[in-house]
Amino acid sequence: MVTNTGLNWPVNNILSVVQEFLEMTSKISQFFKDLWKHEEGATAIEYGLIAALIAVIIIAAITLVGTDLSNMFNQVSGAI
Repeated sequence: MVTNTGLNWPVNNILSVVQEFLEMTSKISQFFKDLWKHEEGATAIEYGLIAALIAVIIIAAITLVGTDLSNMFNQVSGAI
């Protein structure tokens, strides 16, 4: 028997707890390895982010060009 903080723990119980812990950590490790290798979802997210970035750039460009274009037409109409 192994004594731990006044409690008597049978060695078999400790070994089974350690074995279960090792199996659990192995399963968790395998889960994260599989998750790291799975790239299909990440690719879809990347395409979505690229599309959103392009949309923001287009909106900013149209806003800037639209303002400049409006100012130019106002100057032309004022000159006429």
